Amino acid sequence: MTAEGVLPHADRTALVTGAGRGLGRASALRLAAEGATTLLVGRGREALNAVAAEITTAGGEARAIIADLSDGADIDRLVAEVGQIDILVNNAAAEEQWAPMVMADIDSWRAIFDVNVFAPVQLIRAFTPGMADRGYGVVVNMSSIGGRQPAPFLATYGASKAALDMVSRTAAMELAGSGVRVNSIASGITDMGKTYELLPPGLLADVGRIIPAGRLATGDDIAAAVSYLCSDGASYVNGQILVVDGAMTSGQWSTMTVMTASMSAS
Repeated sequence: MTAEGVLPHADRTALVTGAGRGLGRASALRLAAEGATTLLVGRGREALNAVAAEITTAGGEARAIIADLSDGADIDRLVAEVGQIDILVNNAAAEEQWAPMVMADIDSWRAIFDVNVFAPVQLIRAFTPGMADRGYGVVVNMSSIGGRQPAPFLATYGASKAALDMVSRTAAMELAGSGVRVNSIASGITDMGKTYELLPPGLLADVGRIIPAGRLATGDDIAAAVSYLCSDGASYVNGQILVVDGAMTSGQWSTMTVMTASMSAS
């Protein structure tokens, strides 16, 4: 709550993509707990309904909306169904193709960019004019430290996140003064999501121990950053890439060094 006891996102409507699991779920739960009416967007009806039920049971307001963000026509349908919103959290992301760049097929590049870049652009194009007309709006694009520092075998994912960060910065400049702010969050390695599912538990434990913070990021860590960027406390924060990685990229630290050493030992 604010100092006056008012929930920071009261009377706001927030649309969160990829809200059925991982960071999208955590972000939606946080925004809802802090007063926002949440629109939960994704492909998995059961998962979205479960998050909506969790929110409503806690006294919040939520609605699940099924949409395929790799399909431009389905995004148009989503926009028409939703109407106006105050907060847009572009969290949905296509799964990484773990392959050397020269072996990543071009269809995989297109599939990842469709969801990680073109879907956010389409949603920003659709919703920010109305936000500007009303003099208020916030866009948070969920990025990654992979968009700032290259990692072997993740060229498609890293390039998509780098592109998304440039979308954030350019949109922020173009919309500045309208009441609409656009920022990215560059998340570090988290204890959830596809990376967590793909890598061996022992390797993740090694990575968590050597990160300066001494642990992997949690969903709550990232959701707190989302909440901050959506709040009035961040009213002068615009066009920024907020890195939330436990100081992982602050110095000469290499995830790949740890990964290589751990894989060699196994």
